[in-house]
Amino acid sequence: MDITTINNGARIALHICYQILAVLIGLILGRFLRKVFFRVAKKSVPKLPQLHPFLDITIAAIFLICLKHFNFTLLFFKYCTILTILAIISFIDLKVSIIPNLFVLALAVWGVFWQFVYPEFTLAKAFLGFLISGIIFIVIDILSRGGMGAGDIKLIAVLGFLTGWPNILYVIFLAFVLGAVAGIILIMARKKTKKDTIPFAPFIAIAFLITTLWGMPFFVS
Repeated sequence: MDITTINNGARIALHICYQILAVLIGLILGRFLRKVFFRVAKKSVPKLPQLHPFLDITIAAIFLICLKHFNFTLLFFKYCTILTILAIISFIDLKVSIIPNLFVLALAVWGVFWQFVYPEFTLAKAFLGFLISGIIFIVIDILSRGGMGAGDIKLIAVLGFLTGWPNILYVIFLAFVLGAVAGIILIMARKKTKKDTIPFAPFIAIAFLITTLWGMPFFVS
């Protein structure tokens, strides 16, 4: 066995260890954050039921995905935090159809911090993404006569700042595609009717994840 083979084996073993470590950290932090955020959210959403333990697995998956995509770089910590908050927002929205302002504010503060510390695009593109995404959802809310919640509008505006222009358009487009597909499936399964509303935060979160990790190649492939 030559040195090259040994070195390759060592790198593979180290990479596997990193992945296992990321999952373990994700599970531990997921359990901890689920309890912490539940207590925080309970103050503003008294009727909020206990968050499901599946959230722990979701956060662990987020850590693993971010590790594979960003390795242990600054972006790993940036997007692990963003996606974890989005996961918690999604679970709360699914439970009680509410997006707590506190979590949206946390995303906004985190986004502003990274825009000045480690910007991925210009501040102008960040503000343009914020304004246009917010305006689009406000127009949709007006045209649909309240079909879009205030929480959704605030969330997409903040994600517009985090994603920047024009990537936020891909987030919006994909979120509506995912929401439409889910709605059709639920109606066909007789779980929902055409008059029922569907929590939209999970689709926004998934669309943000896909756009952030794969961006344009996903849409043009």
